[in-house]
Amino acid sequence: MKKSILALILAFSLTATPAYAHVVVKPSEAKPASYQTFTVSVPNERDNPTVQVSLVIPNSIQSVTPTVKPGWQIVTEKSGEGEAAQTTRITWQGGEIGPELRDDFTFSAKTPAGSEKITWKAYQTYSDGTVVSWDKSGNDPTESVTSGPFSTTIVTNDITPTVDKETTDNSSTNATVNRAFYISVASLVVALGAVFIVSRSKDRK
Repeated sequence: MKKSILALILAFSLTATPAYAHVVVKPSEAKPASYQTFTVSVPNERDNPTVQVSLVIPNSIQSVTPTVKPGWQIVTEKSGEGEAAQTTRITWQGGEIGPELRDDFTFSAKTPAGSEKITWKAYQTYSDGTVVSWDKSGNDPTESVTSGPFSTTIVTNDITPTVDKETTDNSSTNATVNRAFYISVASLVVALGAVFIVSRSKDRK
C-alpha cells in the first residue's frame, strides 16, 4: 500500500512541471532598413539575483546604441575600427534583478535592408556564478538544463497587426502548463482518496 502511494506521488511530481520564462528580445517583427528600439526582457525565477546580462548582436544589425540604464554599467564590444566598427555584443553589469522580479534593457539599432530572421543569443549571469545560456534551439532533449531557447525577430514589410507573438506564445504555453498542473493535482487527490477507501475497507474486514 505504501509503495502504491509513493508511486502516485512520484508520478505527480514528474507531470506537474512548471513553465519558466526566458530572456526575450522584442519586437518579434520589424521593418527592413529602419531604426528600431529593441527591448531585452529579463525575468529572474531563481533564488539568486541576476547581476549581468549579455546580448550577442548579429552581423546584419547596424548602428547599435544602448540606452542609459541607471544602476547598470554598459559595455559594448566591437570589431573593426572607425566608421566601419561593428558592435558585436552588449553587456549590462553591476546592477541587480532580485528573485521573482524582471527588468528591461533597451537599445536602438538599424535593421537589415532585406527580409531576414534575426536570432538573438543572450547570457544571464547570477550572483552565485551560474550562467544561463539563452542560445539554444529548445528542440534538442540533450541540451543542458542551464540553457534555453533564443528569441527571434522577423524582418519583413508584412508586419502582422497583432499582439506581440512572443508574448502570445508564452501566455499560451503557461496557460497549458497550468491546466496540466491542476489536472495532475485533481488526479492525485482522487487516487489518494481511492487508496484511503480501500485501506479502510480492508481494516474493517
